[in-house]
Amino acid sequence: MNNSRMPVYLSHEPDGTSVKNMIHYAQGVQTNIFRAYDYGSPQKNQLHYNQTTPPEYNIHAVKIPTAIFWSSDDWLADAIDVAYIFDNLQNIVYEKYVPG
Repeated sequence: MNNSRMPVYLSHEPDGTSVKNMIHYAQGVQTNIFRAYDYGSPQKNQLHYNQTTPPEYNIHAVKIPTAIFWSSDDWLADAIDVAYIFDNLQNIVYEKYVPG
């Protein structure tokens, strides 16, 4: 990430998203689990999902043709995340590594 551009990036955040969306992203970072939004209690999750914990997303079931562009400089998707996608996404039709 280009740290000198951080003021520009932050001047646009959270433009185009919601607090709930930002919390959901933070939950994924904290738990390292790709799953639905956690409502904070087993009771609330039960109301929303009919189970006490949020369900994990099953990207293995995604069948749509998908192109993946990735870089070692992408601070939002590290090598472990990229490997997970390649191992679990079924229909990758194009892959491009962009050098950092």
